[in-house]
Amino acid sequence: MVHIIFPPTLTEEEEILKQKYAKLRKKKKALLAARAPKPEKEQPINAPTKRAAPENAGDATQQAKKLLKLGAIKIKESQEKQNFKRSKNFEKRKDSEKIPAVGFQPFSSSHQDEEEKENRPRARGLYDTFVSGGTEREGGREREPPPKKGHTIYVNGNGISEDILRKAFKDIGTISHITMEKDKNVGFVTFESMDASDKAIAEVNGAMFEGVQLRVSMARRQPTFDSQSNEPQSTASWSTIAASSSQKGNHRDRRGQVHYEDEDLFG
Repeated sequence: MVHIIFPPTLTEEEEILKQKYAKLRKKKKALLAARAPKPEKEQPINAPTKRAAPENAGDATQQAKKLLKLGAIKIKESQEKQNFKRSKNFEKRKDSEKIPAVGFQPFSSSHQDEEEKENRPRARGLYDTFVSGGTEREGGREREPPPKKGHTIYVNGNGISEDILRKAFKDIGTISHITMEKDKNVGFVTFESMDASDKAIAEVNGAMFEGVQLRVSMARRQPTFDSQSNEPQSTASWSTIAASSSQKGNHRDRRGQVHYEDEDLFG
């Protein structure tokens, strides 16, 4: 092995290099000190600290809640009452709706015709007067309420026939008479007993038979019965009801009859 032995003292050249390195270190420290940022001045303790603005609305609300809890912010409670005021245009529009149009209206003839039609009494036929009691009769008589008991029921359904009525009510009781008005899809069924008619209304009303929904109720006009046979006078009773309930049943023509046989009209 080879051992290297360094001399304990430096040579003149090494001493010169050592001094140069020391000067370079001092210059380097001076440059670093010049480039380093200067420290900020210390602010006084009593000065208010500036807070950074929040980035979004959520941060702002959270920050406001914290300040409220700490007591840094106080909310002023307004005791003044706040009332809703309507605009003047709304008030003018409201007043214009209340005031009717005044003046000559040349195109209002159709409106007057409609009012005259509404004021005219609507003529009702035999069906309306027989089933629903019709309007008030001449003489101020009020509409009669439907009877609570009776032998005859009223049946309504789209496309009903006598066969459908017989099939629908054959199990209810003994049927004594059936009257049909096919043009109005209406039928009247008369039973021998009143209990059968009540049972028919309770069980068959709203039921479906052969694709037809039946609406059953008590007929407002009930035929008269023979006390001995307890059977309705079929043809006579129905014709009497129809004549008494029709629109022209109680009307009498008071005009006098004029004959033109003896007079010469073209003389």
